[in-house]
Amino acid sequence: MMTMNRFPHMLLLLFSVAGSFMTPGTVLAASERISLTLDGAGCPPVKEEIVRLLGATPGVLGVHTDLVPDHILVDVDSTAVSERSLLELVQPIAQRVALCTASVMHSCVTAGPAPTLR
Repeated sequence: MMTMNRFPHMLLLLFSVAGSFMTPGTVLAASERISLTLDGAGCPPVKEEIVRLLGATPGVLGVHTDLVPDHILVDVDSTAVSERSLLELVQPIAQRVALCTASVMHSCVTAGPAPTLR
Protein backbone atom coordinates (compact mmCIF):
# COMPACT_ATOMS: atom_id res chain seq x y z
CA MET A 1 0.00 0.00 0.00
CA MET A 2 1.29 3.45 -0.94
CA THR A 3 1.60 5.88 1.90
CA MET A 4 0.77 9.54 1.45
CA ASN A 5 4.32 10.67 2.17
CA ARG A 6 5.60 8.67 -0.86
CA PHE A 7 2.96 10.03 -3.25
CA PRO A 8 4.70 13.40 -3.96
CA HIS A 9 7.89 11.52 -4.80
CA MET A 10 5.98 9.36 -7.28
CA LEU A 11 4.59 12.48 -8.97
CA LEU A 12 8.05 14.03 -9.12
CA LEU A 13 9.39 10.86 -10.74
CA LEU A 14 6.51 10.79 -13.23
CA PHE A 15 7.04 14.42 -14.26
CA SER A 16 10.80 13.92 -14.49
CA VAL A 17 10.38 10.97 -16.84
CA ALA A 18 7.69 12.71 -18.92
CA GLY A 19 9.78 15.85 -19.15
CA SER A 20 12.78 13.94 -20.48
CA PHE A 21 10.92 13.43 -23.77
CA MET A 22 10.59 17.17 -24.35
CA THR A 23 13.40 19.63 -24.82
CA PRO A 24 13.09 23.20 -23.51
CA GLY A 25 12.43 24.39 -27.09
CA THR A 26 9.60 21.95 -27.73
CA VAL A 27 6.29 23.63 -28.46
CA LEU A 28 3.09 21.64 -28.84
CA ALA A 29 1.11 22.56 -31.95
CA ALA A 30 -2.41 23.89 -31.58
CA SER A 31 -4.12 21.32 -33.79
CA GLU A 32 -7.23 22.01 -35.87
CA ARG A 33 -8.90 20.07 -38.69
CA ILE A 34 -9.99 22.03 -41.74
CA SER A 35 -12.37 20.37 -44.20
CA LEU A 36 -11.89 21.34 -47.84
CA THR A 37 -14.29 20.38 -50.60
CA LEU A 38 -13.40 20.12 -54.26
CA ASP A 39 -16.56 20.43 -56.32
CA GLY A 40 -16.84 19.85 -60.03
CA ALA A 41 -16.04 17.43 -62.81
CA GLY A 42 -12.63 19.05 -63.37
CA CYS A 43 -11.34 18.34 -59.86
CA PRO A 44 -10.14 14.72 -60.07
CA PRO A 45 -7.16 15.52 -62.36
CA VAL A 46 -5.76 18.13 -59.91
CA LYS A 47 -6.65 16.48 -56.59
CA GLU A 48 -3.30 14.68 -56.17
CA GLU A 49 -1.38 17.87 -56.97
CA ILE A 50 -3.40 19.71 -54.30
CA VAL A 51 -2.77 16.94 -51.77
CA ARG A 52 1.00 17.04 -52.46
CA LEU A 53 1.04 20.84 -52.10
CA LEU A 54 -0.87 20.70 -48.82
CA GLY A 55 1.40 17.96 -47.44
CA ALA A 56 4.49 20.06 -48.18
CA THR A 57 3.08 23.20 -46.56
CA PRO A 58 4.71 24.26 -43.26
CA GLY A 59 2.18 24.00 -40.45
CA VAL A 60 0.20 21.20 -42.11
CA LEU A 61 0.31 18.18 -39.80
CA GLY A 62 -1.68 15.72 -41.94
CA VAL A 63 -3.78 15.42 -45.11
CA HIS A 64 -6.61 12.86 -45.32
CA THR A 65 -8.51 12.12 -48.52
CA ASP A 66 -10.26 8.88 -47.60
CA LEU A 67 -12.11 9.73 -44.36
CA VAL A 68 -15.06 11.65 -45.83
CA PRO A 69 -16.14 11.30 -49.49
CA ASP A 70 -15.39 14.33 -51.69
CA HIS A 71 -13.43 16.09 -48.91
CA ILE A 72 -9.81 16.74 -48.08
CA LEU A 73 -9.37 16.91 -44.31
CA VAL A 74 -6.30 18.91 -43.37
CA ASP A 75 -4.85 18.80 -39.85
CA VAL A 76 -2.99 22.03 -39.20
CA ASP A 77 -1.11 23.91 -36.53
CA SER A 78 -3.68 26.69 -36.14
CA THR A 79 -0.99 29.13 -35.03
CA ALA A 80 0.70 28.78 -38.43
CA VAL A 81 -2.05 27.94 -40.96
CA SER A 82 -5.55 29.33 -41.41
CA GLU A 83 -8.52 28.39 -43.57
CA ARG A 84 -7.83 31.43 -45.71
CA SER A 85 -4.17 30.55 -46.27
CA LEU A 86 -5.13 27.00 -47.33
CA LEU A 87 -7.66 28.35 -49.82
CA GLU A 88 -5.09 30.79 -51.19
CA LEU A 89 -2.82 27.79 -51.88
CA VAL A 90 -5.48 25.50 -53.34
CA GLN A 91 -7.69 27.83 -55.39
CA PRO A 92 -5.13 28.68 -58.11
CA ILE A 93 -4.67 24.98 -58.84
CA ALA A 94 -8.42 24.30 -58.80
CA GLN A 95 -9.12 27.30 -61.02
CA ARG A 96 -6.53 26.19 -63.57
CA VAL A 97 -9.00 23.62 -64.82
CA ALA A 98 -12.58 24.26 -65.81
CA LEU A 99 -15.36 23.08 -63.53
CA CYS A 100 -13.46 22.85 -60.23
CA THR A 101 -14.13 24.91 -57.12
CA ALA A 102 -12.32 24.64 -53.79
CA SER A 103 -14.02 25.78 -50.58
CA VAL A 104 -13.93 25.31 -46.82
CA MET A 105 -16.76 23.23 -45.37
CA HIS A 106 -18.07 24.69 -42.11
CA SER A 107 -20.94 22.34 -41.37
CA CYS A 108 -20.65 19.15 -39.36
CA VAL A 109 -19.60 16.09 -41.35
CA THR A 110 -19.36 12.46 -40.31
CA ALA A 111 -17.38 9.61 -41.80
CA GLY A 112 -20.04 6.98 -41.11
CA PRO A 113 -22.91 5.86 -43.32
CA ALA A 114 -26.16 7.78 -43.33
CA PRO A 115 -28.78 6.51 -40.88
CA THR A 116 -31.60 4.37 -42.26
CA LEU A 117 -35.04 5.94 -42.03
CA ARG A 118 -37.98 3.68 -41.13
